[in-house]
Amino acid sequence: MGFVHLHNHTEYSLLDGATKVADMAAQAKEFGMPAIAITDHGYMYGVPSFVSACREKGVKPIIGCEVYFTPDRELRRDKKPELYHLVLLAKDLAGYHNLIKLCSKSATDAFYYKPRVTIDLLAQYSKGLVASSACLAGIVAQSVINEDLQAARTWARELSALFAPGDFYIELQDQGLVIDPRERKKSVDLQDTNVLTGRVISQRELNKQLSALAKELGLKTVATNDMHYLRREDASIQDVMLC
Repeated sequence: MGFVHLHNHTEYSLLDGATKVADMAAQAKEFGMPAIAITDHGYMYGVPSFVSACREKGVKPIIGCEVYFTPDRELRRDKKPELYHLVLLAKDLAGYHNLIKLCSKSATDAFYYKPRVTIDLLAQYSKGLVASSACLAGIVAQSVINEDLQAARTWARELSALFAPGDFYIELQDQGLVIDPRERKKSVDLQDTNVLTGRVISQRELNKQLSALAKELGLKTVATNDMHYLRREDASIQDVMLC
């Protein structure tokens, strides 16, 4: 069975991703992967180099971005913004153009701490895009972690309604993590979220609940690895970047 990595951070996820785009394309080719995605945080600066590297290796480039979604439709600036991750992938040319518009408007019109994407902006530019609920810092996962299953249902329904039928996925990851709110500040991803919880939960238990939610709502799931570095021996390099 083939596998394609759909959630990857390169050197263009500044101070977070430790993977050079040329090396990522070469590794995908070596492993016989037909395609590879780029989903850097908030911006698309790495796309030209990524596409060139993939074409050189005969690997299909999938262009995407992990945007900073905010439930604050007013885009307030009187407090630190509430931000969550959301993965967007272009499935066609219209989606690519809409992804560019989303990233540009979030950076120029909605920037506060980070480029913010609202539900209204997503509704305006969702055509041609495939979305997934992202990592532990996604709003659906965070709602489950905070034991608010109704909020998880509501957000999963509201987000999935923005995209074409079948184009919103509940994302599952298994790095063997245990989510502990006392360790939140050690995670760059979880620093983006605002809601604290006293709950400690394993990632595998979270995946069970997310899978059950997807089944309940008739949504598909997708397995990703949230790649930030290429090889096991690169882990220490990425740790230095986070310090």
